[in-house]
Amino acid sequence: GNRLVDALVELRLASEHYAVLETTILSRLIFNFSLWFGNDAFQPGISLYPTLLPTLSLVTTAYPEKVRDSVGIRQFIEILKVFTDVDESEFNKSHMCREPATELFDRSSTSGLSSKSPLTILEQRHIVDVILGMVATMLRFSAAPAHLSPLLNYISFNADYDLENGTAASKSGQNPNARFGTRLERHMATVKASTILCVLLKARPPVPNIHQGLNACCDGSNGIVSWILCTLVNSFDDEMRSIGIRCLADYLDSIECKMDLSSFSDKVDAASEPKELCAASNARKLPLSLGSVGKSLTNVMGGGQVLSNALPTSKKFGTDIVYKLLWHLLKCHRARMGGKTHAALLYLVLEDRGLKYNVESLVKGIVVPDTIFHAGYKLCLKHDYRSLLTVENVTGKRLRRSAAINMILRLLKFLSDDWKEKWLLNFVKLTSTCPGNKSIVVEGSDWQPALFHVVSEAVEQVNSTYCTGSAADAREQKKTGGSTMNQQDRTCASGQDVSQDHLRVQAIYNLSLKLYSILLGHCFRQGDEQSISALEQAASLERVCMNGKEVFCLILNHLVFELTSKGTVDCINARNESREMTSLLKESARIVTEAILAKGAAGAIDTT
Repeated sequence: GNRLVDALVELRLASEHYAVLETTILSRLIFNFSLWFGNDAFQPGISLYPTLLPTLSLVTTAYPEKVRDSVGIRQFIEILKVFTDVDESEFNKSHMCREPATELFDRSSTSGLSSKSPLTILEQRHIVDVILGMVATMLRFSAAPAHLSPLLNYISFNADYDLENGTAASKSGQNPNARFGTRLERHMATVKASTILCVLLKARPPVPNIHQGLNACCDGSNGIVSWILCTLVNSFDDEMRSIGIRCLADYLDSIECKMDLSSFSDKVDAASEPKELCAASNARKLPLSLGSVGKSLTNVMGGGQVLSNALPTSKKFGTDIVYKLLWHLLKCHRARMGGKTHAALLYLVLEDRGLKYNVESLVKGIVVPDTIFHAGYKLCLKHDYRSLLTVENVTGKRLRRSAAINMILRLLKFLSDDWKEKWLLNFVKLTSTCPGNKSIVVEGSDWQPALFHVVSEAVEQVNSTYCTGSAADAREQKKTGGSTMNQQDRTCASGQDVSQDHLRVQAIYNLSLKLYSILLGHCFRQGDEQSISALEQAASLERVCMNGKEVFCLILNHLVFELTSKGTVDCINARNESREMTSLLKESARIVTEAILAKGAAGAIDTT
C-alpha cells in the first residue's frame, strides 16, 4: 500500500508541469475512488484505506482548486453512498466485534478481526468524515453551480429518504427518530453535509459564487427558501431542523445586506470553467426534487398543499410568507422541538449573532487534523460548530426587526409548557434588559392577540389546578375525619413530586402577565394614539376568550403596577433601567408635574 501511494504521488509531481496530463492523472487515477475502493464497502481487506485516504486529503488541502476543477465534487459525493449503506443484518455485530481499546483500521491479533475482515461501522463513519472534510475544503474557494449542486442533491435525496421512513414509523406508532442501519448512517452523513452548507452561508464576506450556485440550483430566492424549509427544517431530527433554521437566517441576512437578488440571478462567473455552464443547466433539475421532499410534508401536516409549491412563482420575494411557512412547519414538529431548535430560533431573532467569520476560519473550525490516520484532515463537529447549537444568555441582547418575533409569539400557545416557559422567560429578559427591544416587539401586529391567548390559557390552568387541589383536599379531609395534609405531606405520601407541573403553570402565568404589562406599559408611555389604541385592542380581546374579562382585569392590574413602579415617562425608564423603582417614579412624577405647570394651561401637555 505504501509503495503504491508513493508511486502515485511521484507520478503526479512528475506531471505537474503539463496541465492536461496532471488533470488526467488526478481524475482518472489518483482520485478514482471506484478503482481503489470499489463500489462495495463490505469487500474484504482494508489495507489501502489508512495509506491512500490521508494522501488524498493532503493533496486536496494543498491544491483544493486544482482537485476541484480536475476531479469535481460529484465524485466525492457519489462515493459517500457506498460508505453509508449498511448490511443491517450485520449492523449490531459490526459494532460489537471490535475490542474497545483497539484503534480503527487495526487488524492485528489483538483487534479481534482478521486481515480480511471488511470495514466496521465506525471505520465507515471515519471515511465519510475524511471525504466530507475534502468537500468542505474545496467548496470554501468556490460554490458555483457545478460545485454546489452535487451537495444539494445529496442532502435532498437523503432528507427525502429519512422523512419517508420517519413518517411511516410515526403512522405505525413507532418513534420516527429511532434510526438504525442504513437510515442512521445516511442521516449522520446528511447532518454533516448540511453543516458544511450552513458554514458556507454563514461566512462573511460570502463564499465566491455561492449565490450564483444557489440561484442556479433552486431557480431564484423563492426556490432557495423553499428548499431550505422542505429539506432541512421539515425534519424529525432536532439538530437537522436547527441547521435549517440557521441556514434560513443567514440566507435572509445576505438578502438584507443586498448580497443576493438581481446581481446574482442568472450570471455565471466568467472565470469559471466552461463545463460549469452545462452543469448549471443540469443543476436546475434540483427543484424537481423539492416536490418529492415536499410531498411527504402532507403526511406530517395531515394533508393540504405541498410546501414546495406554496411560495409564489413570481420573482417578488416576501419574508412574511417565509416566516408563515416556517410557523406551520414548527407547529407540525412542536412535539419534537428540542434545545437545538430553541437555540436556532434565538439565532434567528437576535441581532447579536456573535462575531462574523470568514470562510477560512469557519472551515478550519470543522476540518481538523486526522488523529486516526495521523495524517491528513477530517470533518469534526464536536468543537467550534457544536458550540453554536447551545443556548446563550440572552440578557442585554438586541432583537432584529423581523416577522420572526411575531411568528414565535404566535407559536407560543401550541408549545409544551416547558418550552412556553423558556420562551416567555427569554422575552422578559430581552425586553427588560434592552429598552430598544420593546419597540421592536410592539411593532408587530400579532403580539397582543398571541399573548392574550397565552395569558388566558395560563389563567385557565391555574384555576383548574386550584379546583383540582381543593377537591383533592376535600376528599382527603373527608377520609381523615377533618384534618388535611399540606402539599409537602401529600408529595411524600404519593412518593413523587406532583408540584412540578403546578410550579411550571404558575411560572407561565407570572411570566406571561409580566411580559404583557412590560409591552403594554411601553405603549402607554409613548402617549398619543398609540397608548389609546393599545388599551383598546387589549379591551377588545376580552371577547375572544371565555375568561376574557378576568384576563383583561389581570392585565390592567399588572399594567398599573408596571407604571407605578417604573414611571410613566419612557425616556426616564430607558435611561435609568437599573435605578431603583422609587427614584424612577419620583423623577417621572417631577417631569409630568413640570409639563402640566408649563403647558397645561395652554392645553398642550408634552407627552415626553
